[in-house]
Amino acid sequence: MSQLPWNVGSHIRANYHIKYSQNFIYSDQFAKQLIDYIHLDLETPVFEIAAGTGAFTKHLARKSNHLTAIEKDDHVFTRLEQQFKSQELVSTVNADLFEYQYPKSGSYCVVGNIPFAFTSDILKFFLNSENPPSQLYLLIQQEAAARMLGTNKESLFSLTFKPWFESKLLCRVNRSEFKPSPQVDGAWICVTKRDPPLVDTRDCDLYLDFLAYCFTNVRTDFYSVLTKLFSKVQLKIISQNTNLATNISQIKFRQWLELFIVFRKYNYLEKQNLISGAYSKLSKQQNKLQKIHKRRYANCRINL
Repeated sequence: MSQLPWNVGSHIRANYHIKYSQNFIYSDQFAKQLIDYIHLDLETPVFEIAAGTGAFTKHLARKSNHLTAIEKDDHVFTRLEQQFKSQELVSTVNADLFEYQYPKSGSYCVVGNIPFAFTSDILKFFLNSENPPSQLYLLIQQEAAARMLGTNKESLFSLTFKPWFESKLLCRVNRSEFKPSPQVDGAWICVTKRDPPLVDTRDCDLYLDFLAYCFTNVRTDFYSVLTKLFSKVQLKIISQNTNLATNISQIKFRQWLELFIVFRKYNYLEKQNLISGAYSKLSKQQNKLQKIHKRRYANCRINL
């Protein structure tokens, strides 16, 4: 699929040492339980990111004949390399997961117990790639998983990728399973590429502008925004068919999808100038906030 206009916060990654964000699974039995959720053809290439000490690697070796374990930290990598140097079907690579060259074509799977601080960066990096993984299994912070899946409410972040990827919570992971133990629980999730997608990739920009316009123009209730994009007759029919809530956070993904389909089919030629560039404008505003956060974080780090 063509690239979605998401930005990866490399400026933050460069200033965040891995030891402040990496939490390893110390129980071999529990690591096996997590990997047992993965079902793949043995010939599917698997890339384990942030492989660490190999807690997942040894069990992933049973799942694929083409396993590549990627670890950036030199000291940790030395141990990983030594552990698997005799296994011909396992390749260990000392590299930054963001700089590694993943397949440009064909299906592949990505697995990882990733640093919680980089969750958004990693998700955006893979889902935004020219050839996204067919399956993505990640151990992430529970809050991030809820936000991504839209568990409590849909957000712009969760809605952005749902037409092209389906996400599922496989299990929750108590913080006691990690070493060192983080302050929050984790979640083992699977993100699968939809085939076919629910929205044509050619309509990606239009879909994102539609979402961004709605989220940034809510003043009182959701209906007030829709009156700018749909006629009264259309809204009456849509409301009857989809039972829309007045609070934007209560609108489900399938309702958003129905709204976009109607807009794309009947209104976008007339209204495209109204929403055009809404997502790009919002992204620039968010990038400014990220830069402010970066400066504040840097100041905090100096005082540690």
